[in-house]
Amino acid sequence: MAQQAFKAQHAFDLKYDTLFSKAVEAINLCGFKINRFDQVSGEIEAKASWSWSSFGEIFTVSVTRGGVVTARSEYIERVKGKIVFGAKTQKDVKRFFDNLAILVSTDALPISEVATQSANPKTQAPITHFDWTIVSIDEDKRIEEYLSTETKLIDNSRSSVSVKRSFQISTEWSQSYTIDQEKTIDTGGQLSLGFWSSNIKASAEKAIVTKYSISAGTRRLYTEDVSLDVPGGTKLRVHIKWKRIWQQGFIAYQNTEKRKIEVPYQVVLGVSFDLIQQDE
Repeated sequence: MAQQAFKAQHAFDLKYDTLFSKAVEAINLCGFKINRFDQVSGEIEAKASWSWSSFGEIFTVSVTRGGVVTARSEYIERVKGKIVFGAKTQKDVKRFFDNLAILVSTDALPISEVATQSANPKTQAPITHFDWTIVSIDEDKRIEEYLSTETKLIDNSRSSVSVKRSFQISTEWSQSYTIDQEKTIDTGGQLSLGFWSSNIKASAEKAIVTKYSISAGTRRLYTEDVSLDVPGGTKLRVHIKWKRIWQQGFIAYQNTEKRKIEVPYQVVLGVSFDLIQQDE
């Protein structure tokens, strides 16, 4: 057996996040299975399926914030007779950069046109982000997240008469949301990491912002009037436990093959509080 490897490097005039997502798509178009990717470090690791001629290529890509993309293909070949070093690994790297160049220059093309222009259409993954559309946004359960506790002491120890004490409580809050792509539910069991491109993330975020009328950076003030009866000869300690209310749900996507994917999300609907009273 012989180990073969080939590495190449190209520079692109593109924003880092966009270039990274397109590198992920280009790997999927090559038909490789992505095992790991880290958008912070810019590293992507993928593997080709096993065949009679190899144990499966290890394909790694590195994307820098300066726009430089490095691709390396490496595999162990079963040798029978003469070995042509680098032939297959070089072809893998070339196909990847061909796909990446097309994706970079044809942002708006549908996947069918990208496939036609690709270096090797037969090995392309059948599903990429161009196929998917949002069909519904479905709410699930609501959860509470405790934030902080305020304490007030109402002293009526010097009186023998019960009194009513009223006061106002308030807190600031802002709407926020999270979209948890790592917990995406693929009803077909074949989710590709290439689904999570910057375009898909943008569409999911836009849908949530529109549905819940979220205004980025806008802070809101919640106020509530509280009235309590305090018995004579007692001190009443009041604990105000603030909590944030999250609405959880799923963004449902469907592609042209009627395959469905559910993407979990949660959004802050508002704040509330629990009131705990202790006699002293």
